[in-house]
Amino acid sequence: MKKKFLSYCLVATGLLLASCASSNPTVEGIEITSRGGVTSIEVGETLQLEAKVHPEGAIQTVTWSSDNTNFATISDTGLVTAVAPGNVMLTATSTENTSITNSFALTVKASTDDGEWGEREFTTHEQFLESEKEQPIKVKGKVTYVQPVSDGLVSYYIQNGTDGYYIYQQDATKFPVDASKSYEVGGFKKYNNGVNEIVDVEYFKESKETFNVTTTDVSNLNFDVEDDMKAYHDSKITIKNATIASKPAVKDDNYYTVSIEVGNKQTSLFINPKNMSSTEFEAINTKFKTVSEGMFVDVVGIMSAFGYSSKNLNTQIVIHSLSDITFPEVGDAQTINSAKDSLYLTNSIKTDQNSITLPTSLEGFEGVEISWDSQNKAIIANDGTVTHPAKTTDVKLVATIKKNQASTNKDIYVTVFGNNETGTDVVTLDFDDGETTTVNDDGTTSTGSIKSGYAEGVVKLGNPKTEWMLRNTLICKAEKSDAGNGKYTTRLRNNKDQAQAARIEVKAGFDFNMLEFNAALFGSDTATALFVEYSTDNGTTWTKLDRQYAISSKTLETIRVSIPGDGSNKRIAICAVAGLGNRSNVDDIRLIKVN
Repeated sequence: MKKKFLSYCLVATGLLLASCASSNPTVEGIEITSRGGVTSIEVGETLQLEAKVHPEGAIQTVTWSSDNTNFATISDTGLVTAVAPGNVMLTATSTENTSITNSFALTVKASTDDGEWGEREFTTHEQFLESEKEQPIKVKGKVTYVQPVSDGLVSYYIQNGTDGYYIYQQDATKFPVDASKSYEVGGFKKYNNGVNEIVDVEYFKESKETFNVTTTDVSNLNFDVEDDMKAYHDSKITIKNATIASKPAVKDDNYYTVSIEVGNKQTSLFINPKNMSSTEFEAINTKFKTVSEGMFVDVVGIMSAFGYSSKNLNTQIVIHSLSDITFPEVGDAQTINSAKDSLYLTNSIKTDQNSITLPTSLEGFEGVEISWDSQNKAIIANDGTVTHPAKTTDVKLVATIKKNQASTNKDIYVTVFGNNETGTDVVTLDFDDGETTTVNDDGTTSTGSIKSGYAEGVVKLGNPKTEWMLRNTLICKAEKSDAGNGKYTTRLRNNKDQAQAARIEVKAGFDFNMLEFNAALFGSDTATALFVEYSTDNGTTWTKLDRQYAISSKTLETIRVSIPGDGSNKRIAICAVAGLGNRSNVDDIRLIKVN
């Protein structure tokens, strides 16, 4: 009887508990409140949020989340910690029904407690330039240029009067920059390739001061001497009535420079796609592709420097938009001279080609007309029809370039291959044997170029194996930006000094009278030029051939050169024309004895 009674009790208790468990009402909503009704806090502060689940009696447990933990975090108990200035949504989610949520909007403001940075005095511009690396720097000023955010980082300039500062790769999420505002900034000094920078920003605060930005006209100053321009480093300057010193080597996907001069003073404009939007970069490129040497230009930009050695660098002006560059109205004479610089033809016409296109106009040069006069019409007619001679012959074509009453001429030489020529290869060099194999520590092997750097050196390659001196020239795989046949090719780099410009020279004497090689532009570089030197006394003396070979195509073209003189002590050298600043690829060199 006792057992039955106990059994009845247990059953009754279970039913009671089940009844209690099912008595909690269904969750319908969540109400979020903050202590004191606060909706904004400063960086470093905390705020307690409380969630009340409705209706009364519903299970009250919730989970908390932040939609941007860079601005604020929140604990399991609803305690918010402010991290950086910004707007953030903090959400409570019912654990009983995860579809039931509510959010609380919180604004995080910059801290009014500036700590050690707030107590630090502002760094003068002179102190900024003279400071050693990693020294703390605190400056203030109005934003002059903001570069596009990349990988969450932003670089920008601020200026106070003539005092300018460059802040490099600041955390754009933690410290967003508004191009219309002024700021106080604290970070650390860095000197990088001629540019004084502030990096690793720790202190960033909007300033309520009014700053004037002074754009200094340095046209009459020694802007080609960096010491004289220190006062304007990282500041806005202008140069008026400058001239383009040489036709710009415009690059569609990389930075480049444009040389300008006033009198005997020279500096350069630095055009970098990272400093501006893609639209601005494309617009600037389009403009510079149509300018020529001697054109006048007014520029506004940031006085800076750029290089790879020491502080003794030429100054440079960083350009950020097309509006920074103004060209006075271009006359017809300037237009046709610019068109002349942009006019190129193929260097050679092979035996399977019976015509050459002789353009009568050029894209980007409205109103310019071009006519042609061949100096050997039996081989190349004025309409471009080609009749191959028995032997390879150079033909001069005279282009007359006109716009209205303005006119100029350009002589262009084209090599027409002979159709009745026989010859024997004396030496060939295609660089495909220019590979080296390295045994790694783990026993595996890897392959690479036998000459992967530009430093002058001698390699023994080709058929027959022959020593070749390569200066400012490397051997690389024929892929991506490097044009070549087979596996390897060469990349030639230019230099302002001809004695340091690229050179490929055979170091032994042979009996040949024709040189042939393939050449193309490297990557996105624009037109450059090569020339040939030869020696008949095993390199004691060298003679430079008059003709230059313009390299304007990214596709390999064959160049054939007749080499004067007799004997078995002849050498050749393929050379880059100094000062053009662009790179080229050369492959498939042949020394030929033509009968």
